[in-house]
Amino acid sequence: MWALIAISGGVLLTVEFSTATGVIYDELNIFGIIVYAQSSTNNTTILPPVELESVDPNSTNAVTSTENSTDYLQYDDSDIGFKMNYPSDWDAQVADLTNNAVVAFSPPDESVEVDVKLIPRTNSMSLKSFGDNYFKKDESFKISTYYRNSTTLLAGQPAIRTVATFIYSPNYFEQLRGEQSTTQKVLVMVTLLKEKKSFLEVIYYADKSNFNDYLPAVEHMIESLQFQDAKPIIQED
Repeated sequence: MWALIAISGGVLLTVEFSTATGVIYDELNIFGIIVYAQSSTNNTTILPPVELESVDPNSTNAVTSTENSTDYLQYDDSDIGFKMNYPSDWDAQVADLTNNAVVAFSPPDESVEVDVKLIPRTNSMSLKSFGDNYFKKDESFKISTYYRNSTTLLAGQPAIRTVATFIYSPNYFEQLRGEQSTTQKVLVMVTLLKEKKSFLEVIYYADKSNFNDYLPAVEHMIESLQFQDAKPIIQED
């Protein structure tokens, strides 16, 4: 069940929708009331602000900051130009990654993973077209919720947010190593980086059974993402 917020005549309304129906939501207009998904309109974290110190992702002497009993580090990627928080007991892996990932975060038990990906932009593809082609038309991607409206932002830029069930099918060589098909629940946010001719995607992978357990930390990671020396991008469509 997802709760959406509507404002009509100064009255705050809560509208709930079941995600079990698989309905895709964009910006809605219900009886003249504009309804938006709950999301931040700026890049302020959903948890109380903390002072964080940039660290080298390979450094073992990172400085932590405490927030509601959770310590966070700040990962800083100067090549792509972004930074984001991640739990201090998680690992930030930057080597031997696949599928356009530039960094992969995971807890000690590796039961879940958060990847940041830089996906090449082809033929001046718009954000809308990216969502249509990579999410809505992908048969292995079973969408439960989908948002692309004026309040859906990633680091202050227009974005797509979707929650789905993702069916992973290993390739031939992975099958030889004994890997089998798996079904995971994913949360994805993606935005367009024109200057990089790419899309930046943050994707959270988890089993259905523990998806909600790590969700607060993942939401904090997403809310903390910032682009360095980058101007906001105007929505194309």
